[in-house]
Amino acid sequence: LIEQFTTISLPTFDSTYVAPFMFLNWMSKDKVEGKNILGVIEGSQFPNQYIVLSAHYDHVGVRKDKIYNGADDNASGACALIELADYFVKNPPLHSIIIASFDAEELGLQGAKCFVDEPPVPRDSIILNINLDMISRNKNNEIYICGTYHYPWLKAPLVPVGETSPLTVSFGHDLPNTGSNDWTSASDQGAFHAEQIPILYFGVEDHKD
Repeated sequence: LIEQFTTISLPTFDSTYVAPFMFLNWMSKDKVEGKNILGVIEGSQFPNQYIVLSAHYDHVGVRKDKIYNGADDNASGACALIELADYFVKNPPLHSIIIASFDAEELGLQGAKCFVDEPPVPRDSIILNINLDMISRNKNNEIYICGTYHYPWLKAPLVPVGETSPLTVSFGHDLPNTGSNDWTSASDQGAFHAEQIPILYFGVEDHKD
C-alpha cells in the first residue's frame, strides 16, 4: 500500500503514511500495535470538509487450521482504494478526501475506531465515510450499498449510477433488528456510524469462498 501510494504521489498528513495505534487483541489478550495507512487529497472548493474513503487491509489469515487467503476480504477493497486514490490525485475532488487503509478490522474494527477516536482532522469536519469491504465476488453479479436507510438523502445520487452499471446495484442490508442481515456495523463503517457520521458501505453477500 505504501509503495502504491508513493508511486501515485498521494499526499500525506505529515511525513509518513503510517499512523500507528495500540489496541487489545481479544484473541491473544495481548496489547499490540496496529498501523493505519492514511493519505489526504485537498478539495478544490471545500478543503475543510472531508470524505473518508476506506478499506481494511488486514485479513483473517489462518484460524483453526483453515486458510483464509483474503482475496475478496479484503484485497478487493484495498485494490479499489488504490485506484480511487490514483483517480482523485489526478482529478481533484470538490471536498477533501482522506484515503484510509484500516488495520485490525477483523479484530473488532480497531483501526477505524482509533481513527474516529483520534482523527487527523476535526471530527466534525468529517461529513461522510464510504467503506469498501468484499466487493469482488458475487454469483449474481450484484453489489449492495448499505447505509441509505439511516441516511436516505444519500440514495438519490446513487440511483442513476446503479442504472448504468454493468453490475446489479441493490440497496439494503441496513434495516435495524434484522440480525446478521444488518451490515450497518459489520465493517469499519460501523465506527463512523456510532459517532453519527453518515456512511455508505459497498459489499457483497456471502459466497462459498
